[in-house]
Amino acid sequence: MSPADEPEYESFLSDHPSTTAFHTLEWRRAVEAAFDYDPAYRMVLDRGRRVLAAIPGFRVPELLGRSVVNPFCEYGYPLLAEGVDPVVVLEALGASRGRLDSVVVKDCPFSGVRGYSTAGYGGIETGCAVRLSVELPFDRLWERVFDGELRRNVRRARDHGISIEESVDLSTFYELYRGTMERMGSPQFPRSFVRELSEAFGEDFSLHTARKGDEHVAGLLSLVHGDTRHLLLNGTGGRIDDARPNHLLYVDCIERACASDLSVVDFGRTEPGTGVHEFKKQFGGTEIPLASFVTPAHRASRADVSSLKSLEPVARMLSPVVTHPSVGPRLKRFIHE
Repeated sequence: MSPADEPEYESFLSDHPSTTAFHTLEWRRAVEAAFDYDPAYRMVLDRGRRVLAAIPGFRVPELLGRSVVNPFCEYGYPLLAEGVDPVVVLEALGASRGRLDSVVVKDCPFSGVRGYSTAGYGGIETGCAVRLSVELPFDRLWERVFDGELRRNVRRARDHGISIEESVDLSTFYELYRGTMERMGSPQFPRSFVRELSEAFGEDFSLHTARKGDEHVAGLLSLVHGDTRHLLLNGTGGRIDDARPNHLLYVDCIERACASDLSVVDFGRTEPGTGVHEFKKQFGGTEIPLASFVTPAHRASRADVSSLKSLEPVARMLSPVVTHPSVGPRLKRFIHE
């Protein structure tokens, strides 16, 4: 897609009900600048140059060849014009790949896209997203939707003197995030990615931090697009997890969303049965199954995030290496889950 096509792409997105922050050119600019991936955003046009579909993506390196995928997010499905046959679009998307390459499409039920098998794609489940409607008044969410354990943990955080503030301090947030990745043994995003997101999304980029006295103890990065706030990255100081700062931080973000014109808070992808999944379930949102569809079908393993999970024990042992500032961000470029 050339720069001359960008206004038409943005116009199509603005009228489409299933657009997410991860379909936008702002997301493209941030990812391209931070990771130097080759953008592969596309539009499919009919002979009269009517836009039939818009598809986000980047060409990312694999051990053999490359994949076209929308990395570091949950959603990368085609946005289809009304009445368009999705199989035609999916076949056109797959036809552009090289011999050793693959196309990975991240999808979910609300995209409305069907026909992957017919178009020659293999599918693999990748977890679920938790999405919470915030169209109810916050008081009703607190009383009727939030889990009782969540409410107790929020009170506990307040009793420990935790307070929440909106922040523009990227460095403070990044250190909280980096420390969390170090404890997990997971390669971290480069600092430049947070900066590029801030610059690309502007007012639709938010940082909220929890503090105890003069110390910042947790942080949450979110992006807004349309009626949805996407919770993208978080970090916590390991010393005071018992004060439950994350519970208060997330509840405060939800309360702010209720007071705005937003309709949904999206907690992002998670693996069912994990501690993170149990944390997100407390907020009472709806679980949306996620899947990736890959062509050619025999390369579906390229989208298998469970293989990363099997490496977690080793990664924790090697944490000082895999999260070193000169190593972690380089590894992250090749772990484009």
